[in-house]
Amino acid sequence: MGKNIPIVIDCGAYETRAGFATDDAPRLQFRSLVSRNRTKDGKGFFTLVGNQIPYAEAYRLKPRSPFDRNVACHFESMEHIFDYIFD
Repeated sequence: MGKNIPIVIDCGAYETRAGFATDDAPRLQFRSLVSRNRTKDGKGFFTLVGNQIPYAEAYRLKPRSPFDRNVACHFESMEHIFDYIFD
């Protein structure tokens, strides 16, 4: 097996999956949602991605999909998803 194994990323409107081409199943699988909110002191922000957003309504979070009518439109949200994948 060579050292250059491609990374496969499937960014869907509902779910994002990522892994290596040689894997049988994706290594990461999470909802395509991003929530960026202020900290309690109001001085900073924190970002939650995918399954890190357990109960959005309970915490008054506003999760946002990077897609609008199945077209990627919110590129800042996509950037947060890619950061989550590569961390």
